[in-house]
Amino acid sequence: VHACVGGYRVVRPGQSIQAAIDHAQAGDVVEIGRAFYTEHVLIAKPLTLRGIQHPTISGANQGDTIRVTSPDVVIEGLIVRDSGDSLIDQNAGIYIWPGAHRAIVRHCELTYNLFGLWIEKANDVQIEGNVITGKVGRTLDEAAQSGDDFF
Repeated sequence: VHACVGGYRVVRPGQSIQAAIDHAQAGDVVEIGRAFYTEHVLIAKPLTLRGIQHPTISGANQGDTIRVTSPDVVIEGLIVRDSGDSLIDQNAGIYIWPGAHRAIVRHCELTYNLFGLWIEKANDVQIEGNVITGKVGRTLDEAAQSGDDFF
């Protein structure tokens, strides 16, 4: 059971981030405690996803690690890693889908993703104070051919 106090939901180590998001109301803040979480996160309602002491979310090298389909989403203070490698699906650490206007991604570390951050047909998106690196051990030519990092 996720603790909920006044629009805040707290995810503790071992709990599901997605379950907390599913139970959240529009405008809530979902705070994630420091731990390593392996899951794919879909944010389909306006809310804030906030990491406490930079928890890690891993996509286990499949698909998008975090997918945002709603406008007015804030993602902050997370380490987001291990997206899939499909160029056809444009796998990303954080994929901001068409229509997810006014998204904010700040103070995150996006690493070991095919695309660190992919923004498609979304207006007024803010990207602030993030560190975005590609997959480790690849040459610049390999990274350019595969589309690593932020484009």
